[in-house]
Amino acid sequence: VQLTNCRCNAGYSEAEDGVPCVACIAGTYKTLPGVGNCTNCEANEYSTTVAQVESTCSSCPSFSQAPPGSDEASDCSCNTGYTGANGAVCLSCVQGTYKPTVGPSTCTLCGNNTYSSVVAASSSSVCLACQGNSTSLMGSTRQSDCHCLKGYLTNNLGAPNATCQICSAGSYNSQLDATTCSKCGAGYKSSSPGAVSQEQCTACAANTYSASGAAQCELCPSNTFAPGKSVRLSDCKCLAGYY
Repeated sequence: VQLTNCRCNAGYSEAEDGVPCVACIAGTYKTLPGVGNCTNCEANEYSTTVAQVESTCSSCPSFSQAPPGSDEASDCSCNTGYTGANGAVCLSCVQGTYKPTVGPSTCTLCGNNTYSSVVAASSSSVCLACQGNSTSLMGSTRQSDCHCLKGYLTNNLGAPNATCQICSAGSYNSQLDATTCSKCGAGYKSSSPGAVSQEQCTACAANTYSASGAAQCELCPSNTFAPGKSVRLSDCKCLAGYY
């Protein structure tokens, strides 16, 4: 009988018969006795057992991953698009969020003026821009979360084809998602489109007048006078010595 007749058991590795046997470390196994190396648990599996003799490595939780040869559950990290502690349940990123990295980090909110209805998103590319001249909060989930800005009116409010139209000169809007713009009062004007408050309607000067919703004040005829904020042509009165 020779020392080389001594063979390492399953679960132990050896370079050749008759040399000291080394137990397979956690994350590996060896099913047969004799010369050979321990085999790693496959990717997305782990094992905490030393000198394991079977390939009964445990699977990582759903939607997580681990490198080959992992030796504990905490080696399992949530996939992109999923979040949770290492080794624990991985939850999908909800609508309006995304996660581009593997690991326990939280999902990131889509930015202002964007929205996303995608679940388990792994890239910010799912965050779609709101229609022009509208805004949304971070983490918005649908296009109807995009609200037309002040100074604009909403066409087809709440519909996928909603658009934001600028208030014309002579009008204003001080609210989000308004469906109409308010006219400047008679005797006032607003020459620039997109006004956001009534304060942007300025009073007509003396010798001018305007109806409601005017972009400019009209001049009175020659040799007439009208006080400021006049509202009609008939407010222009002939000067003394004229009729």
